[in-house]
Amino acid sequence: MSYKDVKKILSKLTFEQQNFLNNQKYEARLSIKDWIIFLQDLAILDTFGDKVRQRYKVYWIVSIVFFIITLIFIPVITAFVVLPVLFLISFSYFIRIFLILKKKNLSNHLRLQVFPFLAAIKDDLNEKEKVNMHLNFSNPTDKSNLTRTIPNSSKRYPKTTTYFYTLPYFNASFTMQDGTEVNIENEDIIRKRSITKRSASGKIKSKEKYKIKHKFDLKIAFPKTRYQYLGTHPELYTELPDFHQFSLKTKQISLQLEVILPAESVLALFAAAYKNVKPL
Repeated sequence: MSYKDVKKILSKLTFEQQNFLNNQKYEARLSIKDWIIFLQDLAILDTFGDKVRQRYKVYWIVSIVFFIITLIFIPVITAFVVLPVLFLISFSYFIRIFLILKKKNLSNHLRLQVFPFLAAIKDDLNEKEKVNMHLNFSNPTDKSNLTRTIPNSSKRYPKTTTYFYTLPYFNASFTMQDGTEVNIENEDIIRKRSITKRSASGKIKSKEKYKIKHKFDLKIAFPKTRYQYLGTHPELYTELPDFHQFSLKTKQISLQLEVILPAESVLALFAAAYKNVKPL
C-alpha cells in the first residue's frame, strides 16, 4: 500500500465522486446498489489514505532523527552542506504528499459507520428502491456549522470562550422490502471551549477542550397490513392510520472529534424496533 495505490484510486473516481471528495458534501436519491457502488471506492480511498498518511508521519520522524545523527558523526563539510540539502528535499516531498492526502481525506464516518450500515441493510431493500441520503463530512468546527457562541465574560485569567457546532453528517430515508418506512437523522453536537491561562511567570498559554454528543435518531414505521404491535414500549410508539411508528434514539458522549458512533450501535436500534412488532 503506497501513494501510488492512492493515486490509482483517485484516477478512477467519477466526476460526482471527485465533487463529493472536494466539497465534503453530497445529496442524492439513488438505489441502494448505486449508493454502495458510489461510496465503495471512496471508503477504500479513505482507508488507504489514512494508512499512507500515518506512514509518512513515521518517515518524517525517521528523517529528522537520521539528520541529527549524521550531523554528529559525519565530517563537518559533508554534514553541513550535503545533508541539509538532502534533508530539505526529502522533507519537502513528505510534506507535499501528506498535504495532498489530507486534502483528499474524507471523514471516518464514511468507512466506519455509513458504508457498513448500507452494506448491512442492502438485502432488506429492493435493488431498485431509491434511498434519499444527505452526507456532510465537512470539518465539524467549520464556521458553517457554528450555531452559538458564549464569549468570555471575565477580565481575569483564565479566559474562556465557548463555541457550539452542529454537524448533521448522515440523514437518510427509504422503504424496505416489507413496506417498512425508515427515516434516519444522525448528527454530532460539538462544544469547543477555548481557554487562555497565564502562569505565575506571566507566560500566556491557550488550549482547547471538546465535548461531543453523537446522536442517532431513528423513526421506523411498520405497515399494519404486515405487522402487529405487541403493546411494548408505549413511550416510543405512535399509531398512524396505516403504520405502527416507533421513535428510537441513541447517543454517545466523547471528548475527541475523532470518535465515531459505530455502525453496530445504529443497527442495534433497528433490532430493538423489530422486537416491538410481529409479522401477521
